Amino acid sequence: MELISVIIPAYNAEKTIDECIASVLKQTYKCFELIIVNDGSSDSTRGICEKAAEADKRIILINQENGGVSSARNRGLEAAAGDYIAFIDADDTVSESYLENMFNSRQPDGVVIAGYKMLLPLYVTNYYVPGEKTVFPMTEIGSHFAELYDKRHVFNPPFSKLYSRTLIAGQRFDESVSVGEDLLFNLEYLKKCASIALVPFTDYNYYFLDESAMKRPHDNDLGMQLRVFEAVRGFCCEYGVEQSDRITCSAFCGSGFRVFETLIYSSLPKKEIGARIKKWFGCGEFIYACKICGHSDLSVKVFAALCRLRSVGIITCFFRIKNLLKKIYYSLRSKRSRSAPGEGL
Repeated sequence: MELISVIIPAYNAEKTIDECIASVLKQTYKCFELIIVNDGSSDSTRGICEKAAEADKRIILINQENGGVSSARNRGLEAAAGDYIAFIDADDTVSESYLENMFNSRQPDGVVIAGYKMLLPLYVTNYYVPGEKTVFPMTEIGSHFAELYDKRHVFNPPFSKLYSRTLIAGQRFDESVSVGEDLLFNLEYLKKCASIALVPFTDYNYYFLDESAMKRPHDNDLGMQLRVFEAVRGFCCEYGVEQSDRITCSAFCGSGFRVFETLIYSSLPKKEIGARIKKWFGCGEFIYACKICGHSDLSVKVFAALCRLRSVGIITCFFRIKNLLKKIYYSLRSKRSRSAPGEGL
């Protein structure tokens, strides 16, 4: 049987890593190695992983100083001995059939892209490409990219994919980019593929944690997002992607949305937050993207329209109101769940 290298980057994941590891060890496909890269955790993550590694010889634990998720994934790639590579985040889990379903659709000269479940506090959203398994040559990516990237949201993350280690070769995640590095990796990898397999499984459980208030803004967030924007635009032009202008502009607006939200809820002084937002408003590519934006998320569409006004105050109010409405929504959902205990998600 061919070996799959499962790579888990872990940083301060003491609350979730045990369950994540357990879900991997229960796989029906048994020929795998589990590489856990402890990225300088300051909690009990290392101890939990060491105990797991002692109990199961399939686990390889690598401890390193904190270098970020890309550094941890790259360290895992260097240690991988498998024919195929699968990435799993330390706060997520997978079903018992995850690796088996991915392996059965393996593409030695390409990639397998599956769906996933996004688990929010009160409900679950499934992201996947419906229908039967589909395999198509890379030459046809132009007619599939919009659905994968913009509509189904299954293209960006490194999870729910099975990569060929032969194709990855010396490719690594860009450690100088901390927002959008997954997308850059996938775009680069895709250029080396001959075939792409889309499978309708949702065996990956992505636990979405809204940590906008706890994230640190990046000093060069605009520069990083411009780089990602140019990479997506270049890929779309090279492969004749349909609706490429709308796709790239919507992606740029979506990135801006996340950056602005992180900034507004950060502990930075208001003056600095305002200056950073104004820097985005002064970027011609971003304002153009806001005019073209056709994002599938209504919140991003409204955000893009408001950004065209170039008002820090209006954008700040937008996120405050959005946060308030979200709290009200979750409160109502919670009350409904308590009043109907027999109703499942």
